[in-house]
Amino acid sequence: MKKRFTEEQIIGILKEAYFAGICIDVMPSSLRH
Repeated sequence: MKKRFTEEQIIGILKEAYFAGICIDVMPSSLRH
C-alpha cells in the first residue's frame, strides 16, 4: 500500500530539510573563523 503525504507533512519535511541544509552550511563556516 502506498502512503500519501498530506500537504502539511510535505511542508514539514521540506522545512526540516531546508533548516538542516542551513545548519550544515553555517556550521563549517563558523568553525573556520
